[in-house]
Amino acid sequence: CMVIGCPASYPHRKQTKRWTVEETRDFYKALRQFGTDFTTMEVMFPQRDRRQLKNKFKKEERERPDLVYRYLDSQQ
Repeated sequence: CMVIGCPASYPHRKQTKRWTVEETRDFYKALRQFGTDFTTMEVMFPQRDRRQLKNKFKKEERERPDLVYRYLDSQQ
């Protein structure tokens, strides 16, 4: 496919599964424990990579900034 933006032009991109409610809860627990250290957070999410964790953070920050910063402020 020679069209810019054509899905075939992104051969290394794998489709990711949606975050479950349980995974999102665990994400917030990890955010409280590790802050935005997504590399360390990967230990709690063996099925997710650093990029997916960072994208989850950006999405949550955009949609629920108050909750995100409440968890970050209560870091242990």
